[in-house]
Amino acid sequence: MTIAHGLTLFEVGRTFAQAVRDEPAVKSLWASAHRDYFELWLVTAPVDADTERRLYGLIELLFEAFPDARIRLHVINREAFEDFELTSIVPRGAENYSAALVLDDGCADERSSAQG
Repeated sequence: MTIAHGLTLFEVGRTFAQAVRDEPAVKSLWASAHRDYFELWLVTAPVDADTERRLYGLIELLFEAFPDARIRLHVINREAFEDFELTSIVPRGAENYSAALVLDDGCADERSSAQG
């Protein structure tokens, strides 16, 4: 889906995946596009509050890269979830950008859809 000035979900998801790629706590990244904004879910291993705040701060990289885009970030810290179920947090249809956390070729479209 294209929203702001031709910006696509793939560009936003891939850019953020590259920004968090070296973060050891990051386990997966999901993204979706809505009528007028993008939404990201960054799933982490259990982390402390300082690390969680630092991860939230990485959204600034997206604001710099795409200044006209509206983007929401949710850091899903496994520390806060006793019974973690991805399907209860990430909405159906969100795209999985986890493969982009490890890929560096810049050309493979490794997306898959969440929950069907």
